[in-house]
Order: sequence, then structure tokens, then C-alpha cells
Amino acid sequence: MSDVVIEFELSRNPTVGIRAPKKRKAPRRERTLTVAQLREFLELNKVHCNQHFAIALTLAVFGLRWEEGSALHDEHIDEAAGELHVVQVQVRKKVFPTKNENHKVLPLDAEVLAAIRAHQNLMRMRGNPATKQGMLFPSVTGTYRLPSSVSKGWKVVSRAMNLGWTVTPHDLRRTYQNLLRQASVSMVVQQALMGHSSDAMTQHYSSVNMQEKRHAQAQVVELLKFREAKDGAK
Repeated sequence: MSDVVIEFELSRNPTVGIRAPKKRKAPRRERTLTVAQLREFLELNKVHCNQHFAIALTLAVFGLRWEEGSALHDEHIDEAAGELHVVQVQVRKKVFPTKNENHKVLPLDAEVLAAIRAHQNLMRMRGNPATKQGMLFPSVTGTYRLPSSVSKGWKVVSRAMNLGWTVTPHDLRRTYQNLLRQASVSMVVQQALMGHSSDAMTQHYSSVNMQEKRHAQAQVVELLKFREAKDGAK
């Protein structure tokens, strides 16, 4: 370019400061697990990182965001009604109300509750100080957990599954949404279960009652049973 500047008697190099356009990356394919892979993922959590199993199961069966699931306390469980109340989030260990204070009330499965209680008992046996505050999934030091706390264990599990990528909490959320879709759950109920952000959407989905939510969860369970039987027949 310097030769061109000299030849045309330019006062400066017009290309100075201009960078070549960056090569556009191909959009990353959204990562989700199949029914069989989700089952394997949860089972391998028990084998390779049992301390992560309860929160993995909770995120998977409710489709919760990490900041929702990791902020759960014992007071958010209504055993008599069989409900889980999602009323707060934690971001970098600081607690806030859910967005627009839109609380979710979800049907709580007995198996999930049993896994949570077993995890709480384990934390108590290990003397975790956060159990006295009712935190369901505290870190080993008794604080709220960061997403990175599961990265190492889930990397081991993902390698054992030969996935070619490491499962993240958001992958579990997308997988849950896929399960709802495969179970032919209506979009209105899907949104009621997974959450929504705007006030207008809140008003629209607030008409979904607990019976509809339980029916949707039952459809997902039935789908899992169907897949299991089908796979076993092969």
C-alpha cells in the first residue's frame, strides 16, 4: 500500500486503522439431551459427582434456570400440597426476587423431593452451616453456588457419555422444553411451567392452574415410560 501512497502523492495511507472483517462463525447448534441421554446423565452424576445429583435432577425435571434452582430454600417446598415455589434468584451469591416478582408454583414429584431430602441429610452429616438456614443446594462452604461449581463434575460425566460437549445447566433447561414439546404440551402451559418475563405474558399465562401443570408433567413422565419401553423392545 505504501507504493500506492507514493505514486498518487497521498498525504496518508487511507487504509490505516481499517481491519479486515471478522469471519462470521456458524451459529452453534442448540444442545439438548435425548430422553435416554438425560437418564444416563443423571445416573452418571450419582457415580462421578453425587454431590451434584440433586441439583441436576431439580434443574432437569423443572426446567429451572441456574439462578432459580440454586436459590431454593426449604421454605419454598410445600410438601402437603406437593408444590415447589420459585420466588427468588441468586446472581453471584446475591439474592433478588424473581424477575417482575413473577413467582412460579410447580408440581413437586415425590421422587424429586426424596432426592432433595437425601441431599439435605448428606449436607447435615457433613456439617454444612447453610443447612441451618434451609438452603437446599449450598456450596461446601455454606454459600450460594456458582454455575462453575458443577463444571468439573459434569465435564467428567459428559466425557463418559461421549457427547463431544459438556452439559451445562441451560442445556438441561432446553432439554426440559423439548420434553414438554414432545409430550404435546400446549405452549401456554409450557410457558407457565418454564417462566416468562413480561407483565403482559404474566397476565396471559396466569390462567394456567395447578391441575393443568400436573397433567403436563404427567405427560412428560408418560413419554419417558413410553420411550423406555420402546427402547427395551428393540
